Amino acid sequence: MLTGTQIENLLAVARKACELARREGVDAAVAGGIALNYYGVPRLTSDVDVIVGEPLRIDSQPLAIAGQRTSIDGIEVDYLWCSGPHADLYREALEHARPTEHGFPIVPDVYLAAIKTVVSRSRDIEDLERLLQIFDPERTEKARAIVERHAPGALADFEASAYIADLRRKVGHGP
Repeated sequence: MLTGTQIENLLAVARKACELARREGVDAAVAGGIALNYYGVPRLTSDVDVIVGEPLRIDSQPLAIAGQRTSIDGIEVDYLWCSGPHADLYREALEHARPTEHGFPIVPDVYLAAIKTVVSRSRDIEDLERLLQIFDPERTEKARAIVERHAPGALADFEASAYIADLRRKVGHGP
């Protein structure tokens, strides 16, 4: 369990990470574990994931996926670029990002669900199922439409996760 100080540190780094991108004229929005927690899905995290419109000119290490890793105040920050097979999804998520009371923009929950679907590592699928548990039918349908528009090949994975989320909700398992 993260302490209040650890959470505040992560939020401060998320703000700084987005500010760094803005200073370079690059759109940015928080995603990943911080976004899940923001939307009410408890998730331990020790880093900050930020979607950016393009690579930043910073001292960093390349990621296996399109992105770069750096450290701010001792916390790892992964900047994920809008490139590759799902570039349009990431760009659209950035366009719909909204400000938070913490001073950084965040990817909308329905786009976070779509991103978790297309990334589809085991941890992402677990996150997706937990996120879908808190969605009402309208938000589930919005996320489904985003997946269908940007990654129709991943729609079966989304549907399976939505089915599992619905079962968990029916038996009273929280996210």
